[in-house]
This record gives sequence, structure tokens and C-alpha cells, in this order.
Amino acid sequence: MEIWFGYITLGGAYYLFALWWTIQIFCRHFKSVRKTGPPYRSAATFPCCCTCFKCCCRYCFLDFEPLLKFSLSISVFIVIIIQWVKAGHTDYVDDARFLAIYFFFALSGVIDIMVRHKWPLPHGIEYAILSIAFIMEAMFFTSYPGNKELSEVLHRLLYYAIIGTIVCLLLEVRFRRSPLIALGRTIFVMIQGTWIWQITISMDHAETLPESWNIDDKYILSLATLLYAAHIAMAIIIVLVIGALIGCCFCCKGKGKVNGKGSKDEANVQLIKRDANGHTIVNLNEESDSDIEFQRPIQKVYKDNE
Repeated sequence: MEIWFGYITLGGAYYLFALWWTIQIFCRHFKSVRKTGPPYRSAATFPCCCTCFKCCCRYCFLDFEPLLKFSLSISVFIVIIIQWVKAGHTDYVDDARFLAIYFFFALSGVIDIMVRHKWPLPHGIEYAILSIAFIMEAMFFTSYPGNKELSEVLHRLLYYAIIGTIVCLLLEVRFRRSPLIALGRTIFVMIQGTWIWQITISMDHAETLPESWNIDDKYILSLATLLYAAHIAMAIIIVLVIGALIGCCFCCKGKGKVNGKGSKDEANVQLIKRDANGHTIVNLNEESDSDIEFQRPIQKVYKDNE
């Protein structure tokens, strides 16, 4: 029971974090393409942009994702141990290996908080600890005690997604300015989440299949590979849809800036320019860049006291 509980919670956490990372990566990317926007820089964790968290507590606002990662990992860790003790298991090696995954993810949350608060830690340590957590997961699933060929195929396909996640994390340390690598990380983590659910459903119903359905049959194994390809396609489509929606939001927000709040400074920057002779020019027509018809040099006007 604790193994299936661990599967469901691990898959759900992966999927939620992948969605969160996707939204934050696209937000940073579209902000960076603006002329006045900050350059894109990836991160292992992202601060929450929700105003309710910001007003509630500054530290919760900054550490929302690390705290959530730590609390979820510790909670699942404790629940599995309680179920484990109540069941009175004597063979605890397999369960302990599974708990090791949650331990390293909890440790990753602690490291993220320390990095967020500028502790003197080595550069990129948050990526290193997160990579170790995924390495532990890969070691667990490659040595999963399954006695069926279908189980081996399902866990081998999951192993490929884990390796892809680790490679993207290591590349992200070197190329922090590339949103493509960061999106690769989110896609592989999203595939892990949905495929862990698929493994849970497939193996849970394997014993209830009709006798005519041999789970070691080549047709069933090919179907599993086809389902894996469908999970990859679904993850890519979800990421692209999220990116398109966020891009539309930024586009609409950019069009309404001139008449919106806090837009006077940007509007003045567009209206006030300098010509080749060094004169200050006011563009009286916001939709035109003409230097002749709608622009006039600013001249000092002296009041005649006579």
C-alpha cells in the first residue's frame, strides 16, 4: 500500500512542479524580450508571483516552492513510515530505497532556501542536489523488483525520462540564459509524473486482465511504448499551449500599457527623443515615427513682461 501511495504522490508532485516551472520560465522569457525587460536567467526554483503570498509574509513569498517541496517530501516520508510500522513489515529494504527519494527531495528544498537567502554555498549546488535526487530515483526504478516483462518495460521507459531530466539539469547550470534547456527539464519532469501514474494504473490492473491477455505478449509491450510516445506528445503540447497563453497575455498587456496605470514613464520615453543635431524632439503622433510632419523641437519660451 505504501508503495502505491508513494507512486501517486510522487507523480502528482512532479506534474504540479512541472506546470509551475513552465509558467515561470515563459513569464521570465517574455519579460526578457522587452526592450526594458531584465535578461532571462533560469533557476532551480522560482519565487511565487502571487500578491497574497507577498503581502502575507516576505519569506513565504520568496520560499514558496522550496517550502512546498520540503513539506510534501517530509509529509509523505512520515505517512509511509507510519503505514510501514502498522503493517509490521520485516523486509524493509525496498521501502527504504523508496523513502530515500523523498529524503533527497526534502534536502533539495532546504538547499533551495539557503541559496535563496544568500548563504555562502558553492555555485550551482541547488542543481547538484536536485540532480542527486533524480539519480536516486533512477537507481530505484532500474532495480525495481518486478517479475513481469511488462513491469520491466514500463520502468525502463521511466528511466529514460529521468536521465533526460538529469542531463537538462546539468546543462542548465552551464547555460542559465537558455529557456529551451529549462523547458526541456519541465517536459521530462512532466513525462515522469504522468508515466508514474500510468505505471500505477497498468500494474494495478495487470492481475485483473482476462487470461487471454498475456501481459508478457509482444503486442502489449508495443502498446506500452506507444503510450509512452503519447505521454511525450501530450507533455510537449501542454507546454506549448501554456507558452501561447502566456505570450498572448503579455502581448495584450503590452498593447494596453500606454493607457494603463504606471505607463506614463514608458509613454514619455517613446514621445521624447533626440535628433541628429542633439535637439530634443517631441513626437506628437504616437503611432508615427516621422521626423518631419509630427515632430517639433522643444524651445524655451520666455514670458514677455512688457
